[in-house]
Amino acid sequence: MKTVLRICVCVLLAFVAGVQNVCAGTPVDKDFYTAWRQDNLKGKVKQMVTSTYFCEENFDIDFTQNDAYMIEDKDYKADGSRMLVADISYKFDSYKRIVTEEGNDYTRGFDYDEAGRISAINSSWEGESSGDRTETIIYADLGEVHKINAYVEGNEIEITVTYEYLHFDEQGNWIEARVTEHEKNTFMEESSDESETYKFIIREISYY
Repeated sequence: MKTVLRICVCVLLAFVAGVQNVCAGTPVDKDFYTAWRQDNLKGKVKQMVTSTYFCEENFDIDFTQNDAYMIEDKDYKADGSRMLVADISYKFDSYKRIVTEEGNDYTRGFDYDEAGRISAINSSWEGESSGDRTETIIYADLGEVHKINAYVEGNEIEITVTYEYLHFDEQGNWIEARVTEHEKNTFMEESSDESETYKFIIREISYY
């Protein structure tokens, strides 16, 4: 009888501990803290190459005649951790997530939402045009909106970046998107200038 009672108590304590962990925002899912989740990716991604093209308002572009103005390469290990760059310094939290990234002339800090995704990037840089920038990422059902506030040598910059996803791969990750950036620029508290920029983004994703 005592043995049965002891087992019941242990099960109850384990259940309570599990509930406390969930309520405290500490999921029991072992994949929760992977870089895949942080970058809002599905499946065991090995590499993601993102190419960004400038285009006109109608998003009509000939990719055979236009070069991407920016190409970003992200690599992931088989366990879902991020492949780090050798000449960059990193600081991590207790869940091995990057909280600070420091290069030669810049520093970036990362915040995460309750779903484990990157929700804010705080950057500062030095050089010919030193400044600060805060980017807040809002994830919608089938899109995301970035709210960017930057300060550069007297310039106050507000940017809203809206995504329209066009195509997804078999894992459910988006691979083509139209992006509209609405920018409001105020210099030394003078009247603001507003403009819009249009981009086409293609992601090539390979898996383990």
